[in-house]
Amino acid sequence: KLIHLDLEEFPQRGTCSGLKAHKKFERFRKRKMQILERREKQAADRQERIRRFCNILEAEGLQPAEIRRPRSFHDEKVPQRMPWIEKEEWASEDIKARFRVFCEELDQARNQKIHEEVKQSRKMQLEQVREKYDTDQELAELYVTVAEVFAVALRDLRKIMQKQKNGHELLREEQLKLNGSLYPKWAPTKDGMHDKKTDIVRGIVERIFPEEDFRLPEGTYDDYISFMKDKYRTEVLTPLRRQT
Repeated sequence: KLIHLDLEEFPQRGTCSGLKAHKKFERFRKRKMQILERREKQAADRQERIRRFCNILEAEGLQPAEIRRPRSFHDEKVPQRMPWIEKEEWASEDIKARFRVFCEELDQARNQKIHEEVKQSRKMQLEQVREKYDTDQELAELYVTVAEVFAVALRDLRKIMQKQKNGHELLREEQLKLNGSLYPKWAPTKDGMHDKKTDIVRGIVERIFPEEDFRLPEGTYDDYISFMKDKYRTEVLTPLRRQT
């Protein structure tokens, strides 16, 4: 009864207004268009790969009829109901297997290119961040303060956890600190969102694992930072997050 009286006073409650319905329809239509565009792009990419592969085989002396042949269907109406299905197929299993290897090589080359582009973009982003720290004193002081806070807290928690692993009984304060601390939860993760924007993990690992103690004599600074970031993830964050 109360709901009925409320709807009589405010008829728009519990209903979908025309504007909301229009926005909902537009979102649905946009998703459908994105799906269709993605399918068309994938189909065009496959056709381009087939064309390039056929050109390679023709250059080896094969005839087009020896490469592709019309596809047979049990139901002749299938191509009409599903026009996106390919009307041709490979002439032999050997050619089909070669095309699969050809596609794998293309995918590997494309993924390698994307990886290199992402790596280069990440490197440029880090250089820009470090330039800001060199030119902005207040930002540099904030960076040092945040890194020092996390490094001190994580170093203390790591000592308590190591004490527990060695079989020593923990004090009540140590037990509460180890099980209830939020520092491991909020500590920046290697290559995480905050690390990509601020390069804060570098500052933390430099304080937890000092360069003079952990850098190899023949290693570079970048190698030291890379190894210590992995050590920070596996020996600090992961066990402490599991513990807390």
